[in-house]
Amino acid sequence: MRKLIFIMLFGLTIGIYGQEKKCSDFKVGDFKYSNPEYSEWIINRTDSTQIETSTKTGIKIFSSVDWKSDCEYILTSYKVLNSDAKNIVGSIFHVEIIKTLADSYICISKNDAIDDMVLEMIKIK
Repeated sequence: MRKLIFIMLFGLTIGIYGQEKKCSDFKVGDFKYSNPEYSEWIINRTDSTQIETSTKTGIKIFSSVDWKSDCEYILTSYKVLNSDAKNIVGSIFHVEIIKTLADSYICISKNDAIDDMVLEMIKIK
């Protein structure tokens, strides 16, 4: 009986902790930030482009997406609409997905000007 309980607990532990990240589920789609500070932003990502849109101001930031692996990509901003913040153009962000959940993922985003940011992105479509 003890062996059976051990085997069941071991199997449950492997099932919980042995799950692989499924980063490919988050390569394309519509996303929002879980952080309320960024709640106005909606992200639409295709395989090669990303558009971040502020629902408050109408600002749109266009970036190219270069996937380095299933869980790592580089965003390079190339156009900004409805804003004077043209200094965003040319910004490069290295993003690594470190954990996936059912409908969201947690990533680390970094570039030369900003310290590493840990973000949770929720897939909305």
